Amino acid sequence: MDQFHSPKNLAMNLQVEAAEVAEHFCVVNRRTKPSANSYSKQNVADELGDVYLNLLLLSEKIGVDLIAACLQKIEKIKQKYPVALSKRKQ
Repeated sequence: MDQFHSPKNLAMNLQVEAAEVAEHFCVVNRRTKPSANSYSKQNVADELGDVYLNLLLLSEKIGVDLIAACLQKIEKIKQKYPVALSKRKQ
């Protein structure tokens, strides 16, 4: 099974699964706006599970600690977009 789990294949599959999530929110009729009821929560949850599993497999395969990567990214965002400079002050 590992032969199908190259970083390239996992990254490509991650894109496919993310697109399947987005597909649930596409407007079927362009005259109407999508609503919270226009998609199946369970179907979206299934697709999100696929995205998450692919992300975990990819991060494990290339040796990235996802929690650490997320925390580092949050710090970078804080530096790039400080609250004091935002339009809506908290």
